[in-house]
Amino acid sequence: SPVWVKDGKRKTKAKDIEQDIDLDIAVLKINKVTSNYARFGGVRTAEDVMALGFPAADMLGDDLKATNGNVSSIADKDFLQYTAPTNPGNSGGPLLNDKGLVVGVVRATGIDLQNVNQAIKGTSLQNFLGKHNIHFDYDDVNKTLEKADIFDLGKKFTVMVICYP
Repeated sequence: SPVWVKDGKRKTKAKDIEQDIDLDIAVLKINKVTSNYARFGGVRTAEDVMALGFPAADMLGDDLKATNGNVSSIADKDFLQYTAPTNPGNSGGPLLNDKGLVVGVVRATGIDLQNVNQAIKGTSLQNFLGKHNIHFDYDDVNKTLEKADIFDLGKKFTVMVICYP
């Protein structure tokens, strides 16, 4: 089925080049050059996180949305739990730490518990990318950012993915 990436008002056809069904993640390729890349960072239980995404875009509009919460568990091998509210349309969006670094990717779960959400751990994403020889950067900055600055940073590398049946 066709997959498109929407960056602002422009839609670009994307090609699925790698995927992992168990992690529910894929790498998409588009014909566009960019210098805006996400960087990975670490996170611990109880630390603040921000989830970015496009929830209910047909009803709420297709601009990027942010919700805040904290990490409630990192015990699972591939997934972490967090409390930032998420809805359909957040899946695939980044989960950022207080430094604006990616610590996970929001995952659709179907869990119907209040403020219990899952993200694919950043370490699992890094393993997936490394296994397929896809370059990524890890950063260990110590500077904590304001929430609005985290959002602005995430907005540079977060796009809407549209899948048609």
